[in-house]
Amino acid sequence: TFSLGVCNGCQLMALLGWVGTVPGEASSGPVPAVALERNLSGRFESRFVTVSVEPGPALMLRGMEGARLGVWVAHGEG
Repeated sequence: TFSLGVCNGCQLMALLGWVGTVPGEASSGPVPAVALERNLSGRFESRFVTVSVEPGPALMLRGMEGARLGVWVAHGEG
């Protein structure tokens, strides 16, 4: 099922283990690979960053491998 988690939705999806996990042992299931922690400044931060699209199964990014995109990031957790 296609799901898009933005801001708190991304936080929830990460906490539920739906995104940001790596395969684990069969008995323990996936292992979290994402840490949602407060910014080191302890404040809300907003900045413009550049991300690169890597090869993967995401339908929304098909044909965009290697592209560099600018994205605004604004939140209290890094």
